[in-house]
Amino acid sequence: RIAYVTNTWWPKVDGAAITVMGHARYFSEHGHDVLVVRPSYPDDSPVWERAVEAGMASDPVPPSPTLQFLSYRMVGNRGGGFEPEMDASDLSRVEKGLTAWEPNIVLVVDPDYFVLDTFRVPGLNTLMQLPSPPTMIACMTTFCIEAIRKMPEYWWLNYAPAHALFRQGLATSYGQFDHIFVNGDQSAAYLRPMTVLRGSSWEPLPPARVVKSRGVPADFC
Repeated sequence: RIAYVTNTWWPKVDGAAITVMGHARYFSEHGHDVLVVRPSYPDDSPVWERAVEAGMASDPVPPSPTLQFLSYRMVGNRGGGFEPEMDASDLSRVEKGLTAWEPNIVLVVDPDYFVLDTFRVPGLNTLMQLPSPPTMIACMTTFCIEAIRKMPEYWWLNYAPAHALFRQGLATSYGQFDHIFVNGDQSAAYLRPMTVLRGSSWEPLPPARVVKSRGVPADFC
C-alpha cells in the first residue's frame, strides 16, 4: 500500500506532475494499492488554461480499483497563480485520511514545499507515531530555495540570515525520512552537506540515492 503525497498534479502540466502521474499509474497497474494525496486548484487558476493548451483537458490518470485520491485545496496567487500554496486548514483532514488508509510506504515529493507553506509535511507526524510506522521516502525534484527566490514574494530570502534559516528548514524537512531519492548527482551533492538536529547532536541527512525516472517525453522538455 503506497501513499504518494505530491504538491503537483493535473491540471498543472510540468515535468514533476507528469512524472508523478506516471509513477502512480505504474504502481497501480502493477497491482499495488495506491493513495495519491494531490492538490486541487482553484477554478480561476491559470493552470487550467495551460492544461488545455498542452492537450490535457481531462485528468489522464483517473481513479481505479487500485488507485484512490485524497485532495487538498490550493490557495493564493504565488508565482502569478501557477505556484499556489497548500491550504493549511486541510492538513488535519489529510493526515486523518492518510492514517486511516494505513500505508506501508509513503513517498513525499519535495517535502520542503509543504514545510514552506504549512510548516509541516502531511502525515509525517501522525504516521511516525504509529507502533509500526510506514517506510518514509522523500523525493527531491526541485531546488526549492533557488526556485522561490525568483518569486517577488520571497525577496527577503536574499538576506543571508533568512537564507540560512530556510536552508535549515529544508534540511529538517528531509531529515525525518528513511530514504531520499533524487534525480541526479547534482541534487545529491546539494543535500549532502546539510545536517539536522537529532536530540542534542547535529547529524547528516539520510543518504540521497539517485533514481532516474523514465516516461517524460523528450520533446516535452
